[in-house]
Amino acid sequence: MRRIIYTFSILLSTCLLQAQSPLSPEKLLSLGRVSPQGMSKDGKTVYYSVSVPNIGENKNSTKFYSIPIQGGQAIEIPAVPEENLVTVEQTDAENIKASAASQKVIYTIEVKVAPSKSTERYPNLSKSNAYIYDDLNQRHWDTWEDGYYSHLFIADIVAGFAVREKDLFAGQAFDCPQKPHGGAEDLLFTPDGSHVIYVTKKKSGKAYAISTNTDIYAYQINSGETSNLTEGMEGYDTNPAFNNDGSQMAWLSMKTDGFESDKNELWVMDMNSKVKRNLTEEWDENVASFTWSEDGKKIFFIAPTKGTEQLYELDLMGEKGNGIRQITKGKFDVTGIAGQHENTLIVSRTDMNHAAELYTVDISTGNMNQLTHVNDEAYRDIAQCEIKERYTELETGEKLFSWVIYPPNFDPSKNILYSCIARWAAKCIVAILFIPLEFSVDGESGLYRDCTEPYGNAWLGCKMECGHQQGLGWKSNARLSGGCR
Repeated sequence: MRRIIYTFSILLSTCLLQAQSPLSPEKLLSLGRVSPQGMSKDGKTVYYSVSVPNIGENKNSTKFYSIPIQGGQAIEIPAVPEENLVTVEQTDAENIKASAASQKVIYTIEVKVAPSKSTERYPNLSKSNAYIYDDLNQRHWDTWEDGYYSHLFIADIVAGFAVREKDLFAGQAFDCPQKPHGGAEDLLFTPDGSHVIYVTKKKSGKAYAISTNTDIYAYQINSGETSNLTEGMEGYDTNPAFNNDGSQMAWLSMKTDGFESDKNELWVMDMNSKVKRNLTEEWDENVASFTWSEDGKKIFFIAPTKGTEQLYELDLMGEKGNGIRQITKGKFDVTGIAGQHENTLIVSRTDMNHAAELYTVDISTGNMNQLTHVNDEAYRDIAQCEIKERYTELETGEKLFSWVIYPPNFDPSKNILYSCIARWAAKCIVAILFIPLEFSVDGESGLYRDCTEPYGNAWLGCKMECGHQQGLGWKSNARLSGGCR
């Protein structure tokens, strides 16, 4: 979920607590970044990684751990165990996935398809160093288009090695994973190993740059034929995933081409009949991610609601949102689902005072218990913020929901000067001189359709002038500077 943080600079006297201090940039960078990496086959062990930024080397230092699902001592391990470990000769191969059923392996490699440098088009200009573009797309966010495309390869597995590889995109200027947001979830085998499923956008030039129409394709390994499973669906189609027996595929889909802030809906397809169902058509929220239940009768997913991201359960017997139940509630975000074991889910969870840790969730009751404690010691020295929710009535009569994050020892009697700065996805700005205000506005999910649909392909529908100071619970002598950016 995209968010906007308004940061209000304030003139305050010293606010340090006797035993704790506000979160500094240095302390923030020292915190461990916990990421779930999966579970053991018997469901009794959880694997996760912890990354800590190394400022001197400008990269993360990552270690891997295992911990029993009931809790206990975490054990450092060299890597997450893999059932089908395959060696690929190309050292730049990524997203390696093996199928024991078909004894095949898939992976992606950056392949040079089109010339982009001046020396490639004009070899006699050996000292030139320009890039040449005569059409869109020149760049994905911060990455220039250099003529290389991420191609999907398939190979046989022989004695643990990938041999007789085949480029499924040979000669084509397509990417898998799709750019700029795709990852390893964009390619997988069907459970029986008969097909390779992948996500890509088969467009080029300007048509590629302005379109969000990615599709999900199925490559039949024996025949070599490819079919478009989402043909006629014009927006993003991403995150394909199968139930255990492979009879159904679920994925996320947006309806409108070019509308990147469209509602992300959860679809499912019967793989025999190819009949598709939109499971959240009548449910007015945005699905962020999901996973199948062990028995294939339900889907667990994460969706934003009232300024948080919570865990939900969808019963496939329900029709168009009637089978949806919210599992968790609270002032926190559930950010990922690692897996399920019987009546327990393993998830990652964060809030505005704490970095992500792993938790167990009782599916029936929603009760959560913290499983990992990577940053507990660090937080003993960090003063916590007070978090308050606010509803501000706008000139239109609508209500603007916001989280107000107060610094430690905040004194409401002080005069305040503030400036407006919009930033993406900040979760905790806990410094002496700032009050962040995080809220749901037009163009953001969590308060869904009435907010996003009027603004087409624009993420921000700037209503920021409608009530900066209203409802904060304190007065200020303020001059607003900055704006929506």
